[in-house]
Amino acid sequence: YGDHRDLHYPLRRQRQMCIRDRSLIKGLSLIKPALLIIEDAHLIDSDTNKFISALPGNSDSFPFLIIATIRTIEDKDFNPFKFDPEVPEFKIELKALDKITAEGMVESFFAGKPSGKLFHHIWNQCLGNPFYIEQICLFMIENNSLKEVKGKVDLKSEEIKIPEKISSIILSRIDHLELHLRDILKTAAVLGMEVHIEILSRMLRGQKINMACKKLEDENIFVELSSLYYLFKHSLIWEAVYGIQLKKRLRLLHSIAGEIMEEYYSSRHEIKSHFIDLAFHFEKAGIINKAKKYLLKAAEKTKDNFHNVEALKLFLKLRSIEKDKQEILKIDINIAHIKIIFGKWKESEKTLKTVIAFAYKSGHLNELAEAKLTLANLYYSMSKYSDGKQLGNDSVSLYRKLKKPLMIGRAFNVLGMLCWKQAQYNDALKNFNEYLKYSKKENMNPDIARAIFNIGVVNSNLGNREEALKCYFEVLKYLKTKKEKYSICNLYGNIGLLYSQQNKFAEAIKYIKKYLKVSIELGSKEHIS
Repeated sequence: YGDHRDLHYPLRRQRQMCIRDRSLIKGLSLIKPALLIIEDAHLIDSDTNKFISALPGNSDSFPFLIIATIRTIEDKDFNPFKFDPEVPEFKIELKALDKITAEGMVESFFAGKPSGKLFHHIWNQCLGNPFYIEQICLFMIENNSLKEVKGKVDLKSEEIKIPEKISSIILSRIDHLELHLRDILKTAAVLGMEVHIEILSRMLRGQKINMACKKLEDENIFVELSSLYYLFKHSLIWEAVYGIQLKKRLRLLHSIAGEIMEEYYSSRHEIKSHFIDLAFHFEKAGIINKAKKYLLKAAEKTKDNFHNVEALKLFLKLRSIEKDKQEILKIDINIAHIKIIFGKWKESEKTLKTVIAFAYKSGHLNELAEAKLTLANLYYSMSKYSDGKQLGNDSVSLYRKLKKPLMIGRAFNVLGMLCWKQAQYNDALKNFNEYLKYSKKENMNPDIARAIFNIGVVNSNLGNREEALKCYFEVLKYLKTKKEKYSICNLYGNIGLLYSQQNKFAEAIKYIKKYLKVSIELGSKEHIS
């Protein structure tokens, strides 16, 4: 069943999800060549980075291509991905436009060749940046600043001043829009770079805004993503529009956005996908209770989906605005748990000891029990078995007081693991049987399977191979219903080993072959070797 320590289950589960997603992409590529596009890869989190870096492994016969856009500031050779050396990589560096290309771009906007003086002026301001060229040209056209002189385009007058800063040019362009378009644009900016048309319409009291959005697209301010979404064409445009609004107005608009999004997505059962957005809007609106509510939901959902880097950021953000002492204890336990996964054991140990001391003084038994059990689990990894057992026994007593049968069972599981690590097999067996009893009482199939597997491991250590095989086959039956390939693979290996120890070599070879077959399907070099 694989690693049976609860603290490390997220790593195993995350690995299984990566295997599933990799299989999906490879499978799609067999139907027709697949293309995976990643924008702003320099902002990618470490978990996604690992997945993408491993994606091309064992994929010689799978036709797919990864295209990633990366913005480099200091290191021009920066690459966030760590592909194997045999994976072919090609880099296309997008540099600033040269003068000839820039002049051609200006000519396409003006529908005529610019005079040398006019182009020189534009070039000095844009220095080859195509977005700057676009904004300067549009500014001149919208302000009717151009005329034709001897077949070339030039400024009408030397008195015409073009703002030096690009933000000033953008704001000047926005000032030239019709009043109702400016209002729509300012409201849209509160929703961020990506604008949901229905949400925006409701924020504007049900206005029909499709035509207005089309006009903003014509003005090179919006880009249509789909029938539901528009995108600000550039982050500098969004920043300029958002930045000119008064804080009082922004607080009101964020409040309206949060309330509308809450109602809209709840009615469609899609709210789970928007916890982070809701937390953002309510925090900006100063509605802290709702901001905390959705930050917690977002952090827990992200952690459950094994996006641990993002989960840690969200929990730390939540801790910075939380004032309730008991809630802070819960947050700190979650932070410690994630740091354990990252291998920051000393930091986690310190945090958990602080939580235990405060929870003991304040009488918060739930948090005290959870912190002690988490620390006992950590001590398994740190080889502090005696300290771990004491904490495990404390957790059993506390969960009995709290009348939480499943958690009593899980505390026995940790005790069993600590005994097993010290080769105290009879004590381990006793604890794992307690874990099984409480798991069955609560009808928790994953825990039942884990308990049976652990009992099988101990029986194998004691030389009770038939009993161990019986346990393994029972767990295998459960795992197949869940399609847990990674755990199934490990179990095949365990069964093959037991058969070989019994000199049943035909059966051993049968299960080792199954182990190898699933290992190849998973693309796991660790298992194959």
